[in-house]
Amino acid sequence: MISKKVFFFITICMGLMSHYSIAEQLNKPKICSDKFQPWCSDKELKKNISNITSPIEKIIKIKGVRYQLNGSDQVEFGFIAQDLQRIYPEIVRESSDIDYLRVDYRSMIAILLEAIKEQEKRILTLESLIEKDLITNE
Repeated sequence: MISKKVFFFITICMGLMSHYSIAEQLNKPKICSDKFQPWCSDKELKKNISNITSPIEKIIKIKGVRYQLNGSDQVEFGFIAQDLQRIYPEIVRESSDIDYLRVDYRSMIAILLEAIKEQEKRILTLESLIEKDLITNE
């Protein structure tokens, strides 16, 4: 039987708390998640800022899945990191000291927001075309 232990560490990121949970399995520690609340997002901390382009084109290729983690009966929803890595490699994390790929789910928020805005522009354009067509056909 494999014993699992979960440890919680608290560190400071720009004055904000960060929680790291590390699961130890077969005496081999693994970082399972890192959650910052709230996230550091000040413009002064960023460089090479650019717009997210063609989000819908990429989102259509992403497959959301329903799954259970090994050793758990709890149903979860998310993505398979290897699949997401082919579409958005920037939001999949890998490291030589961690055996598993990790997904930066918070980055999906900005991508999905831009996709919604892009869809809204398309909807408004289509509504305008329909209105013009209705007026012309009256």
